[in-house]
Amino acid sequence: MPRNDDSKSLLPAEQIDGLKVKETVNANLKSVDLPATSSPSTTAPGEVKVAIPTKQPSNKKPVNRCFECRKKLPLSALKCRCEHTFCAEHRMAEDHCCPYDFKSLHKKQLENNLNKVVSLKVNQI
Repeated sequence: MPRNDDSKSLLPAEQIDGLKVKETVNANLKSVDLPATSSPSTTAPGEVKVAIPTKQPSNKKPVNRCFECRKKLPLSALKCRCEHTFCAEHRMAEDHCCPYDFKSLHKKQLENNLNKVVSLKVNQI
């Protein structure tokens, strides 16, 4: 396959169409308006201050991960009563040393829901 050598038609970037491209680009860069800062100007007239852009909040949602082993969790993952999300291996309270007191909760539920059993008073003869 013959190679088409157009090296004669290529010119340095400085001399395209008789323009000095680098100087034009540099002139355009120097004339860019930058936002003014509230602090007094302490730079020399030839120096350019560059404003650092602030970090914008991302639109990504945080990934659900197991609080114990940091594995990715599916959308159907449930939270424990201690307000953390766990994988299938750590979902039981004993597996992740849950600080929530389940015993006192169940004791209160039983006290409220169960009726007291009282025997009838029998008259003795």
